[in-house]
Formats: sequence, C-alpha cells, structure tokens
Amino acid sequence: GDFLGNAITMMTYPRDLHTEDEFLKLKKKGIASTEKSEFITFKADAWRSFFSWLLLAGMIVFLSFGWQKNWITVGDFSFIAAICFYMRRSIWMMSSQLSDFFKEIGTAKEALHLILDAKQHSQKVVGSQNNNPTPAKTTIDFSNIHFGYRKDRTIFKNLTLQIPPGQKLGISGDSGTGKTSLIHLLLRLHDPDQGTILLNGEDYKDLPVADLRNYFSYVPQNPMLLHRSIFDNIAFGKISASKEEVHEAAQICLCAEFIGSLEYGYDTLVGEGGHKLSGGQRQRIAIARAYLKKAPVFVLDEATSGLDSELEEKLLEQLFAKLQDHTIILISHRFSCLRKMERIVKFERGQITLDNLQCRAI
Repeated sequence: GDFLGNAITMMTYPRDLHTEDEFLKLKKKGIASTEKSEFITFKADAWRSFFSWLLLAGMIVFLSFGWQKNWITVGDFSFIAAICFYMRRSIWMMSSQLSDFFKEIGTAKEALHLILDAKQHSQKVVGSQNNNPTPAKTTIDFSNIHFGYRKDRTIFKNLTLQIPPGQKLGISGDSGTGKTSLIHLLLRLHDPDQGTILLNGEDYKDLPVADLRNYFSYVPQNPMLLHRSIFDNIAFGKISASKEEVHEAAQICLCAEFIGSLEYGYDTLVGEGGHKLSGGQRQRIAIARAYLKKAPVFVLDEATSGLDSELEEKLLEQLFAKLQDHTIILISHRFSCLRKMERIVKFERGQITLDNLQCRAI
C-alpha cells in the first residue's frame, strides 16, 4: 500500500530493483507466515473437534449405560445431554475467539514496537550509488510537441522549447495551462502524441525509463512521503547515503531545525503519506530527498507553496548556491520565486506567450 500510495515517487526515483527486491522479500515473508499460521490453526481446529466429539460420544455412552441401570431418568438423560452440547458449543466459540485475540495481540505488539522502539530504528540504508549523468552536459529540447489527455482536448500544439545546460528556468501561467503537463512529458509519465523530446541530442524514448529519470530530481506540489522514518524518506533520494549526507541535505533544505525539535528526531515515523508533518515540512523533506539525488535537472513544481516568503527565499538561495552547475526548472505563481531565475517562460492555453532572459537576483 505504501508503494502504491507513492507511485509518483517510485517512478521518479528509479529504485526498481531495490523496491522490487524489498517487495518480494516482504511478500515471501508474509506468505510463509500466513501458511504457517493457517496450518497451525487447522491442526488446532482438528484436534479440538476430535476431542470435543470424543468427549460427547463418551458422555452419551455413559448416560445410556446409566439409564439402562436406572441410575438416571429419561429427563436426566435429556438435560445432561443438552448441557453437554451447549457447553461444547460455548467452549468451541471461546477457543475461536481466543485465537483471534492472540492475532490481535500480535498486531498490537508490532505497532507498539514501531512506536516505542523508534529510537532503535536503523539509519543504515543499503543499495547502490546513483549513476547520474554530468550536470554540465544536460540539454533538453522540446520540438513540435502535440499532446492532450483526451483527443478532444489538446494541451500543446507545436510546442517548442530549448533548455540549455545549467539554466535556471522559471515557468509561470494560470492553472490548467500545461505547466505540470510539460514536466510529466519530460519525466515520461506520458508520451507526446506528436513531436520529439531530445535529451543531449538523443530521443529520450531511446533511453531506458530508469536511466531517463536518473537525469531528474522532481518535487511535486503535494509530495507524498513513505510511511517510514524522516531519515529513510530523505535517504530514498540516494539509497547508499551516509548519515552525514542525509543530515547535510536536511540542513541545506531547512529541515534540520524542525527535525531536531521532534522527540525522536530523524527516527520519527512520518505516518502514511507524511500526515504527521505539516505541508511545509513535507515539502522540505521532499526537496531534501531530491537534493540528495543530485540529478542534473532539478524540477520544483510549486514545491515551496507551503512555505512563507522568508523561508522560501532562504531555501532557494541555498539550493542555488549548491546547484550552480545544475539545470533548475521552477514552476511557481509567486513573482518572488520567478525573479530569481535567469529565464522566465509564461504559458497560456498550452502555448508560450512570454520567453524572457533576465539577470538573476541572486
């Protein structure tokens, strides 16, 4: 469920082998545990059934013998037999409920283990290093792009846009004008109906999807976090990240202060989707995760909308300082963000109506 709820994160952070191996391990472990549990339950039910019916059969034989010897009357026979059947049914139901009770104890124990032992949560993340391309060599070229989610509603028509290496590009425009759709095409979450997208002069469809997405660090407006610790969420940007690297990313992206105020710090579990954190905190964690990936192209899609202006400005200043050689694509409605970019592109109805080069303010 955690993987499905974070589908965009899973697709834009190529961890296919790592994630698949982890999922298969959990799946095998779950199947083995279920099979063992069901087999034990089956054996217990079989033995309970055998002994209960054996007891009833013995009681009926004893009552029949007593009736023949005139030890008991027919009324006594019927009363005792009814009581025995009722007791058998009650004991059977009680033992079934007892089995469910112990299952619930196991579930509660696992949940409490996650909460009470959070300080013991390992910060070691295994995996391989990202083999990302060189930032200074990354060029992007949209050429005659036609695209629409439906045939009767075209978003882009003959769209052409070139982004040279290391450029800081700001994208503005009203909602629904195609800003996020452009990024989704770039990440190949969708394919254009016509036209080509070139990455370093090569058609990006010729690249394996995982290799293509290694070029990009992407942060959407409403990032979803994994139901893991803050440390693991940041380290997901680089599976082999050390403790020092994660802490550095948190410091640069202004996460360190609020993480330090939490009872368990970096070991704090964020909850499903990150619901235990505020919107701004989730955004900063997601930006730190993207920064740690250090892909050649850094994409922020309204990714600072949950921050106040002062915090947003400080965060962007630090990112610009650390990512000087990287291409940055920033989608925002805030002029305070866009004025910091070298180039501003404005979209209206899927078309570029303004393409302006300017001097950056920082």
